[in-house]
Amino acid sequence: MKKIFLTLLISTCLTTPAVAENSFREARKLVNSQGCKACHQLDKEGGAYAQPLEEIGSHRTREKMRQLLLNGTAPNHDRYMPSYSHLRETEIKALIDYLESYQ
Repeated sequence: MKKIFLTLLISTCLTTPAVAENSFREARKLVNSQGCKACHQLDKEGGAYAQPLEEIGSHRTREKMRQLLLNGTAPNHDRYMPSYSHLRETEIKALIDYLESYQ
């Protein structure tokens, strides 16, 4: 029993960074393919219309980021953000994890 637990623990520790790396790679692709940098900067590239993506994770909770990604904002707000509700839940989670990593 101890051997099985130890094996599971080691395999989890070894695969977690790879999973995070894949998730971040997917998130960076989404940032580019979904046009996020038309309004947001990331690594000093992109637009200046909205808050830099590196700052978002420290200013919003995971749930606020999720709601903003899924619902966007109404066009009559000071700033406008489109809805990304067409993305899969795993893609939304990858984006949130990525934005949160800048904290």
